[in-house]
Amino acid sequence: MKPALLFLAALVLMGCSPQAAPQETVRLAISPAAYPVAEAVMACLPADDSVAAVIDSIHPSEIDYREYDLYIHLGRDTQAEFAALIATERIVLAVNPAQGLNNFSSLQAADLLSGRVQNWAQLGGRNESVLLFIPPESDEALQAMRSNVVRGAFSGVAIIATDPSVLLQNVAANSGAAGILPAAWADESVRTFDYNVSLPVLALGSEPPQGAARRLLGCLQGPTGQAILAESYAP
Repeated sequence: MKPALLFLAALVLMGCSPQAAPQETVRLAISPAAYPVAEAVMACLPADDSVAAVIDSIHPSEIDYREYDLYIHLGRDTQAEFAALIATERIVLAVNPAQGLNNFSSLQAADLLSGRVQNWAQLGGRNESVLLFIPPESDEALQAMRSNVVRGAFSGVAIIATDPSVLLQNVAANSGAAGILPAAWADESVRTFDYNVSLPVLALGSEPPQGAARRLLGCLQGPTGQAILAESYAP
């Protein structure tokens, strides 16, 4: 075969070869309180790179549902038209272990969080000032603890921790510290007290997800996603 014919044959073969499917992109936002869910999200993405994921950490007060396929959040949001349950989260009070407290009632927690208690000695701890850390005003954990434990305004002096990881680090590093924390964030560096305050972990949207976002949600609700979520959450 002449060189020109060889070149022509190569072009014909290239034209007949299957084209790679275009990569889909899923835009996700996760509230800071719910960010441990990201581990399950990553496990649910296809291994063949056919889907690219953009994941942003967005506080509830800042979310615009039109910009994302799904927003993963603790609790219902009236702005969302679509909601799917993927897990359940508990909200706890995290206390520095140096206080040596084993029993800490919901009434004592309310006194602490409302500012009526300012020294740990009032609760059986050390003679040390309380250093309280709380999430931002729009945070789901803060609102849940306020509604179910404090049952009123936080009137004490508190330091705002914009991210649960920051709150956890500060409570662990300061012997007089305590703070409100989603249980999925807690580790052995703090002592946690549970007052049966729980919130659903929901995937929210302005409309039902389609395509890759729908498949991702199905994985989070299926065996693969639930196995990973069960390490930190109630399924």
